[in-house]
Amino acid sequence: MRQARADVGGTQIEAIIAAERACSRLCLEFTRSVDTGAYEAAAALFTEDGEFTRRGSTFRGHEAIARSFDEILGGWHGRARNPSWRVRHLCTNIMIDVVSPTEATGVSYYTIYLYKGPDVAGLATISGPGLIGDYVDRFVRTGDGWRISRREARSLLAGPGA
Repeated sequence: MRQARADVGGTQIEAIIAAERACSRLCLEFTRSVDTGAYEAAAALFTEDGEFTRRGSTFRGHEAIARSFDEILGGWHGRARNPSWRVRHLCTNIMIDVVSPTEATGVSYYTIYLYKGPDVAGLATISGPGLIGDYVDRFVRTGDGWRISRREARSLLAGPGA
């Protein structure tokens, strides 16, 4: 399926566009779920045996993936140990390649903004992004729709507080 769109028929183009859109949405849903503390929802975007690799560690399956978010970000969502911390993951430059009707690959950029200071009313001040890198993904189409089967976070640049 990985062809120039001009070389394929209308129905195949529609299938490719639908797959690209579904996989792009998974990328965006992932960052939104992590930032809002919905770790189980983020993990559910993966296949049952899905893998998430970050900072040299690989987590397999929904439970391990959700727990990995809670371990690193659990204090960021109004919980007692760090109620003032704030985090936002921006996901951009999403490029999806549909390999077949049931498989796709993708790369997207992430930029993570962190605030780890004392409680402030209103806007928290930061001096720049904490991390910038690439998500390298493999997607598969399941009975429940497209899911992430493998995601690797490859950090490239670190800022203050990373």
